[in-house]
Amino acid sequence: MSEVYVAMYGIAYEGNQLLGVFSDYVKAREFEVNYKAKFGIGSEGEWVEIRKVELNKLYEGFAECGEEV
Repeated sequence: MSEVYVAMYGIAYEGNQLLGVFSDYVKAREFEVNYKAKFGIGSEGEWVEIRKVELNKLYEGFAECGEEV
């Protein structure tokens, strides 16, 4: 495995929080949908996103890890 999928929660002007790391996109997407429903996330000021992150790669900062999918 050369990549993983991470679920990240973000709030405008406050930053991002890592919620989970998953081996495939389907698991990450299922988690994202359930998390949004459980906590009522859907406003403009907060979000959950899935990012594909390459293993053994150096990233400049936490928020710039991987690419959004």
